[in-house]
Amino acid sequence: MQTLDAGGHCVLEMPSGTGKTVSLLSLIVAYQQFMPEKRKLIYCSRTMSEIEKALMELEALMKYRTEQLGYEEDFRGLGLTSRKNLCLHPSVKREKSGSVVDARCRSLTAGFVKEKKERGEDVDLCVYHDNLDLLEPHNLIPNGVWTFDGILRYGEEHKQCPYFTARRMMQYCNVVIFSYHYLLDPKIAERVSKDFSKDCIVVFDEAHNIDNVCIESLSTDITEESLRRATRGAQNLKQKIADMRETDQEQLQNEYEKLVQGLREADEARQEDAFMANPVLPEELLREAVPGNIRRAEHFVSFLQRFIEYLKAGLNDTD
Repeated sequence: MQTLDAGGHCVLEMPSGTGKTVSLLSLIVAYQQFMPEKRKLIYCSRTMSEIEKALMELEALMKYRTEQLGYEEDFRGLGLTSRKNLCLHPSVKREKSGSVVDARCRSLTAGFVKEKKERGEDVDLCVYHDNLDLLEPHNLIPNGVWTFDGILRYGEEHKQCPYFTARRMMQYCNVVIFSYHYLLDPKIAERVSKDFSKDCIVVFDEAHNIDNVCIESLSTDITEESLRRATRGAQNLKQKIADMRETDQEQLQNEYEKLVQGLREADEARQEDAFMANPVLPEELLREAVPGNIRRAEHFVSFLQRFIEYLKAGLNDTD
C-alpha cells in the first residue's frame, strides 16, 4: 500500500501456491476503486494459461466484491493475446502459424484495403472487424471481467472481432492482463501500450523471467536465407520507388505541356518563343519536383542494401 501511495518499485516474494496473484489483485483493485484517480492496473504474466488463470481469479474477485458490496461496480477487466488465439474469421483461424494469421488478418483489415473497397475494387474484408466501426469506440463490450473464452463467445454472438475489441478497449479498462512482451518489447509496445498513462500500476508476475524476455525481445536470428529475402525485398522496394519517380515526373511533364499549349492558344508569351519551341522541363527541375519522401526513400534503400551486404560479409566471416 505504501508503494502505491509513494510510487516507485516494490518486490514481493511468496512461495508457489500461496495465493499471491489473488492477494495482489484484491489489494490493488480495492485501492483502485477507493482512490478517485482510478489508476489502471497492468498485470503482466508469462504464458497464455497464466494470463487466463489471472483473469479467472479477477473474475471471481469482482463477483465476491459485488456480493459483499450489494451492487456491481463500474469496472472492466480483460486480457490480450495474439490474433491466432482470438481470431473468428472462418479461414484465417484455421492457419497454424501465428505469423501467417497476422499477415492474413492485416490483408483483410488494413486501412488501405478498406480504401480499395470504397473505390469499388474487388477485395475481401473481415466482417468481424468491420462491425466494430458500427459501435461506440468506448463501449465495445459491457462492464465485467472478460476471460479469453468469454470474449470469444461474445465476439461470436455479436459478430465482432475479439482481438480488436480487446485492443481498442484496453484504454477504457480498469485492469489489463497480458504478456510481458506487450510492455517490454519496443516493437509491440509501440502499437499496443503507447497510449497508457504514465501513472499506471504495473505488476510483473514471475518477475525473475524479465531478463530473458528483454533479451529475447531485443534479439534476432540472422541466417543466409533471411539475408537473401532481405536482398530481394530491398531490390523490389528500389524498383517501386523508381516507378513512383517515373510516374511523378511524367505527371509533371504532362501538366507542363498542357500549360504551354494553353499559353500558345492564348498567344500570351510571344517573347518566349525560344523557350516554347522545346517544352521539356530541365532535368534538375524534375529532380527537384520529385517529392522529398521519395528522395529520402532512395537514400534509405541505398543504405539498406549496403547494410545487408555488410551483414552478409559478417556472416561469411563467422563461417
